[in-house]
Amino acid sequence: MRKIIVIFLLLLSLILVSACGGPTKESEKPDINQQTEVSPATSEDANDTTIVIGRPIKFDGFEFTITELKIVATKDDKQALRITYDWANTGKDALTPLFCYVLSGIQNDVEFEGGFVSSDDVNYDIGYSKVDSGEKVSGAQDAVPFDDIDVPFRLELKEMYGEIVYSLEINDLKEYK
Repeated sequence: MRKIIVIFLLLLSLILVSACGGPTKESEKPDINQQTEVSPATSEDANDTTIVIGRPIKFDGFEFTITELKIVATKDDKQALRITYDWANTGKDALTPLFCYVLSGIQNDVEFEGGFVSSDDVNYDIGYSKVDSGEKVSGAQDAVPFDDIDVPFRLELKEMYGEIVYSLEINDLKEYK
């Protein structure tokens, strides 16, 4: 019986990983104290794991381009960083953007997961739409909560079940008010 359960879980994992392009290569996380420029990039380095506003990040099966960051109020009177992005399906099958990536934030060594922030200023609808192979959506949104606008924040993006982490060090969140 255990073997059947293990085989079932293995097959389920393979199906979930293949839905968004499969595993990716390992990479180290950048240092949280590293300053990052937030301007459109002019060239692309395949080994660079720095998020740059306006520069596409290519994963197996999709491409993710952050176009805007903005501080928004949540329904529980806190704040979150809203991430507006364009998403292109470069895989073979129809995919749903929000099921292919993970956005999170780190502040004071505490990790905050995105995708479940309740705010009138975040519209998840575009990210929940199915996107056919070769198609793209623009203006999709997600959000990551944070505790203190006066403390540095690291935004992280990775492929669902992937290992490469792309990050953006934000020393002053007030820039995105």
